[in-house]
Amino acid sequence: MIPLQIVVKPAGRPVDRRSRACQPAARAMVVLLHVAAVVVAAAAAEPGAATPRHDVMMIAIDDMRNEQGFYGCDYMHTPRMDGLAKKSLVFEHMYTGVAVCAPSRTILLTGRRPDTSRVWTISPREYWRLSGGNFTTLPQYFKDEGGYLTLGTGKIFHPGGPSGGAPRWPGSTVPVSPAGSDSYYSWSPECLPYQNAFEEPPQHTGPGAGAGGSEYSSPAIHPFFNVTDDEMAEGQLAANAVRLLKLVKTQRDAGSKKPFFGAFGFHRPVSSSP
Repeated sequence: MIPLQIVVKPAGRPVDRRSRACQPAARAMVVLLHVAAVVVAAAAAEPGAATPRHDVMMIAIDDMRNEQGFYGCDYMHTPRMDGLAKKSLVFEHMYTGVAVCAPSRTILLTGRRPDTSRVWTISPREYWRLSGGNFTTLPQYFKDEGGYLTLGTGKIFHPGGPSGGAPRWPGSTVPVSPAGSDSYYSWSPECLPYQNAFEEPPQHTGPGAGAGGSEYSSPAIHPFFNVTDDEMAEGQLAANAVRLLKLVKTQRDAGSKKPFFGAFGFHRPVSSSP
């Protein structure tokens, strides 16, 4: 299951958005959100604009649940997110059709129930474009119908086969990208190749990690490691998101008026520093 928080602000009102209370991505997340504010401010400076279209930034954090201060959780320290919640719409009832990663993300991103998408598990056979229909996704709609620049990184769709990547189900005629993430449909060319997974050195992983070190088996609380943010997967992911937002600013400095939809998916849940 994935709780997702979507922040939508007009392209004329830069705001101090949230950072997370965890490491290693906390500092990088602050930079990410500050860069986003600069991009929005640049859009606001466009003279003679008609009704401005919104820039949209979506941040997904895998398996985070509702364990933040603004949900009444007293054992997690989340001051930035609590501050954002005070000036945002906070949902108190959350549901999912299937409490598994690929199906729940398919529901959110296509608006189709599992009985329609035919996605109930994590399988390359259940890529919705093969199993259910050629349904338009949320970023694809922004790109194709709204003329948005769509940029993403990290875990937005379930990576690999369930979102059109390798391995491909035998007999499939849908193009394959190694990362999956519905790359050929949902994202602008500037975003490709889509970057989903980021490697960590084996010595930075926890007990029981597999060969090469899996980010899913390494500890969620990073301060135990004497390493920089950029050496950990979440820090690298945040840095790539910053790179994509800087690309938007570069385009706007050159005269582009195209709004952007940015989706950045973190793999680890929020964790308090000791």
